[in-house]
Amino acid sequence: MRAAWAGALLGLCVVVATCATSETAVGGPGGGGERFDLDRSLWRPGTVAEWGLGRSILVASGLRDLHELAEYEKKLDRTIMRILDAARADPSGLPLYLRIHHAMHTQALKKGYQLRASSMTRVLDEGAFNCLSGTGLYVLTAQRAGLVVSAYGMRGHILALVFDADGAHHVETTFKEQSDPAVRQMVGLEESSLIPEELKNTTFDVSPEELVAMFYWNRAADAAERHDFWDNQVSMLSYVSLGPTRPAGRHVVEKRDFFRAALQNQCDRDGCRRCVDLMDNWLRPERLGASAQKPVVRDLRAECFERWYMTAPSTARCDVIYRAVRTDAQHPRLAPWAESRELQECNWKR
Repeated sequence: MRAAWAGALLGLCVVVATCATSETAVGGPGGGGERFDLDRSLWRPGTVAEWGLGRSILVASGLRDLHELAEYEKKLDRTIMRILDAARADPSGLPLYLRIHHAMHTQALKKGYQLRASSMTRVLDEGAFNCLSGTGLYVLTAQRAGLVVSAYGMRGHILALVFDADGAHHVETTFKEQSDPAVRQMVGLEESSLIPEELKNTTFDVSPEELVAMFYWNRAADAAERHDFWDNQVSMLSYVSLGPTRPAGRHVVEKRDFFRAALQNQCDRDGCRRCVDLMDNWLRPERLGASAQKPVVRDLRAECFERWYMTAPSTARCDVIYRAVRTDAQHPRLAPWAESRELQECNWKR
């Protein structure tokens, strides 16, 4: 298992970004699965909206413990309020969105731009940032101020997009001094491989879920460099669960051996029911269920069912068979269960 798993990881490293770091993650290969329970909670549809963007970004930045998460939420709230107080006291007469940008740099981003500072915890602890973490903090702060704002992706880069009575304004968080003409000149900038290659040379609005997914994308790269295979796998599963559907689906197809190993590891460490639940989420029409990648995801789910059956106690195997047949009796690997003598015996026991 370890050799195939590591090989799949090395294949993935060719395409993941290398601009992220998470100083809060536990290093080393393996590690108890409970260490990622908060990450797995974000796999459930609607959790980012339920939790809020700030908490979701903090979890995607590597926070594991509920107590520590609560402390960082307070720290984030204090930072946002400090920025807003400074912005509102700014006598420059600039629009609020620009005053927030200036205050963010003077009040929070004091250590300056660092390519690998993707974690929101590094922003809060050190004042170090890159385009992803800086944009995340700006979006959270501008939202608190009541502005209409979202993240905006372009050419391997990410910034903020604010709407007011004068129209739309791009806010480049890596610049200390902000002007719309200067930001428009940035369109050709290649800062890093922050987002997957297939999204380069395009511009796109970034939803809250996709913004959280970008934190996971970078965390996966950092975990690969640390040889923390478990964190790398969980981060990539989280990315596919939340990220843009087209590139997410393409990664599942191109790196199916990696995802097969990741799901097997999930089964072995934390029970196969979670793997089946995750594949059900991926197969929702709004995720990958209506895409060309659907057959690959169905195959992965069928393998989760098979492994669940093999590892389940004999008293629980009927439940596995029932769910498999009810879920996807047409799949070639599950169809025999629908006609099996074991299913008949399960029916007799009911």
